[in-house]
Amino acid sequence: MEDICVAEKVTTSTKLDEVMEDIGAAEEAINSRKLDKVMEDIGVTEEVIRFRRHVHLLLETIISIMEKEVVVRIFGSQSEGSTTLGMKSDLDALYYLNRFIAILPSYCGEV
Repeated sequence: MEDICVAEKVTTSTKLDEVMEDIGAAEEAINSRKLDKVMEDIGVTEEVIRFRRHVHLLLETIISIMEKEVVVRIFGSQSEGSTTLGMKSDLDALYYLNRFIAILPSYCGEV
C-alpha cells in the first residue's frame, strides 16, 4: 500500500514539474513578443539590422581597398544594428597595419 502512495506522489510531482515548465515557456514566449514589439516601435527591425550590417561591411571593404596597408573592422551596437538614432551611439572601429608580421618566441624553435 505504501508503494502505491509513493508512486502516486512521484507521478503528481512529475506532472506538476511539467506544468511549471510549460508555464515558464509560455511566460518566456510572451516576454519575447513584448520585447519584439518594443524594439519594432523604436525602429529596430530585422530589415534595419540587416541594412546596418550590410552598410558597415561595405564600409570595412571600401576602407581596406583604398588603404592598401590598413585593414579595418567595425563592430559594436551600430554595426550590429541594435541602436537607434536617438541614442547617439558611437562607431567602434579597429584599424591595423597588415605589413608587419609578429613572431612569438615560442614559434621560433624555442620550446
